Amino acid sequence: MARTRPTPMGPSVVLVVLVVSILGGCRGEQAEIGEGLKVDLEALQAFRELITRDPTEALREWGTQSDPCRWSGIDCDVVLSSESNKREIRVVGLELWGMELEGSLARDIGRLTELRRLVIVGSKMSGRIPPEVSNCQKLDTIDLRANRFSGPISFSLAQFPLLQVLKLSENELTGTMGALFVESFDPMAHFGDTHQASELCARLEVLDIAKNRLRGELPIEISKCAQLQELSVSENSLGGGIPSTLGSLRNLRSLQLNGNLLVGLVPESLASCQKLDLLDLSENMLTGPIPRQFAQFAGETRFNFSSNDLAGAIPQGKWKAQQMALAGAFAHNANLCGWPLAKPCAPPVLAVTTGSSSGGAVRNRRSMAEGAPGPAPSGSSPAPVASAGAQDAPAPAPAQSSESNHRARKWALGLALGIVAGAIAAALLATVLRLCVFYMHKPPYLQGPIIFHPKIEPKMLAFLEKDETFTDADLVGSGGAGKVYKAKLETDGGGMEVAVKTVIVKEDAKGLFGKRQIQAELETLGCIRHRNLVTLLAYVHRPDCHLLLYQFMKNGSLYDVMKRLESGDNTMPWPIRHRIAVGTAHGLSYLHFHCVPKIVHRDLKPSNILLDENYTAHLADFGLAKVLPGADTHVTTGVAGTVGYIAPEYSQTCRFTDKSDVYSFGVVLANLLTGKDPTDQFFHTVPGGTIGSWLHQLLQSNSGRDAIDPKLRNDEFDEEILLAMKIAVFCTSDNPAERPTSKDVLIMLNQIRVADEDPSSPNAGPAPPPIV
Repeated sequence: MARTRPTPMGPSVVLVVLVVSILGGCRGEQAEIGEGLKVDLEALQAFRELITRDPTEALREWGTQSDPCRWSGIDCDVVLSSESNKREIRVVGLELWGMELEGSLARDIGRLTELRRLVIVGSKMSGRIPPEVSNCQKLDTIDLRANRFSGPISFSLAQFPLLQVLKLSENELTGTMGALFVESFDPMAHFGDTHQASELCARLEVLDIAKNRLRGELPIEISKCAQLQELSVSENSLGGGIPSTLGSLRNLRSLQLNGNLLVGLVPESLASCQKLDLLDLSENMLTGPIPRQFAQFAGETRFNFSSNDLAGAIPQGKWKAQQMALAGAFAHNANLCGWPLAKPCAPPVLAVTTGSSSGGAVRNRRSMAEGAPGPAPSGSSPAPVASAGAQDAPAPAPAQSSESNHRARKWALGLALGIVAGAIAAALLATVLRLCVFYMHKPPYLQGPIIFHPKIEPKMLAFLEKDETFTDADLVGSGGAGKVYKAKLETDGGGMEVAVKTVIVKEDAKGLFGKRQIQAELETLGCIRHRNLVTLLAYVHRPDCHLLLYQFMKNGSLYDVMKRLESGDNTMPWPIRHRIAVGTAHGLSYLHFHCVPKIVHRDLKPSNILLDENYTAHLADFGLAKVLPGADTHVTTGVAGTVGYIAPEYSQTCRFTDKSDVYSFGVVLANLLTGKDPTDQFFHTVPGGTIGSWLHQLLQSNSGRDAIDPKLRNDEFDEEILLAMKIAVFCTSDNPAERPTSKDVLIMLNQIRVADEDPSSPNAGPAPPPIV
């Protein structure tokens, strides 16, 4: 129902609103007379016509009531119309929450010129956000979260001078953030005055565009949003560095940049944002130390620096409190040390200097670098330290006899060797003691399920221990590893759909030591979380097999989808295939660069790439070839790995590396581009005998278009597909040293769909190599 609210603008306005509220019939008649409301009615009817599905019938009354102010989700008010310069009833709010609507947003939305709030949350609206929305210049809230809007952002913040909240998260938006900060538009054209471009986001308090597919860099213009309190751009593919100008946002309370491709140092200037409650920089490629100024933050501030390449000692200060005690906030940074990590920082390195009257002095290198005097023997003057720019350094003391110098050097060397030998002996003793305690007091292994999800309890998994569990179960897949079933666990918050994978155990892997290894490795894998990795929920051991419980993916595996394509039961345009490739590369890059130690997948193939309802890729079975060494997890030819996807060097070295995974990824990418199975007999007839060598030859002869999947040919994406073919060839080089890293592959794949939008990005990374 409409909510007609008087505005504090005088007795006449209050009287109009009271009459309108009490006399429903008169109000309806009055609404029809107003020209502005007629325009609003037409705009809303156009909006309704583009809704293709309304499962909750939320908009049913839109077709039965002639007065839009009575429709659900519509809010009206008496306003001073910018068109007529008169007070009239107009639509000021369109708010549709969780209605699961399907369709697209009509261009006529721009005709709602008095709209204050545009809210469509939790539906399945798709297509581009029309640029006409910029005509609604009185908007203070735009909230289009949790839909399926796609394409680049088509409006600027300069077009909404009153905007306070912009939320576009959980969509499929592409392009860069730069469009939001275009300043050339005159934002006050309909308001009788003008604002300077520097005020393009003067009132903005919330900017949330997380969980999209944005690329490019963080614009430095964000720092002009002086009132900004929440900034979230997490889980995109943004690159470049973190602008130091973000430190000027003194009202910032939440900064979430996690899950991107950000590089460089963590700016010291962020320490100026003393109102921060949350700072999340995890899952990027940041390097260098955590600025020591961060120690000034209050203990209530939550931080997450995990899964980067940060190094050095963790600053100690006010922030040593509450959740900061959790080492997870700093995990997966190989070179970070200090509290709260279990890895202590190395003691200061000692340097030996000679030349004093006693034959030498031991000094701290850091003290020397800072010019602080080191300790000297009693009765002697400090030994001089040679350094660049030391113009007034005192002359060295007279040289001692060679015998005295020799004794000093022997004494220093013996001291150093003694310290090293003692440290090694202590470490070995500690390791032996820990192993003894571990094997004496560790509870029995594999006596019950290993659970990694907080809502799952052991009793929910009891049915998996029974032999008849899978007799009538819903089989969703099968292969060399066993079978995959769909099951439902009853939790306190409702049912949870899971996929139960059976992994057959060979006899030589049933020993106690093997079981201990399995549990230790699975405990590691179960703690790994990334949006492009399938989450391991629990593990159950049975005498004949291992049972792995994963989150259930509605679209099955990439293998299933490609089979449906082959039979003509499905279509998959290039943007979706590109999304799958990028997601796969993102997951692989996380395993290789953000897990300590790195995890090699060992069996990357289409059946191990699962797709959710949005065709986002999730890697499954990562590391299982190592975790379950005695399990039948592959279709093999005497070595680990799957036929057609095995890197050629494995058959000679019997070793898997991250470059082996890159080779397998190249084969998967070639499969996506060509629609051809790499195990097809056809490839036995071509030189090289692989799908990669076949593509190489076609690209060399400028015949690459002949290899494109016929379902993708002759459309606007041919050039992008050809660039992707070059990446596939690059990945499937016979020489591992010539293959890119998974991180490089991710950057290149992102580049081919953003090349025309941001070609000058200095952090764009390597381009696909020429085919020669």
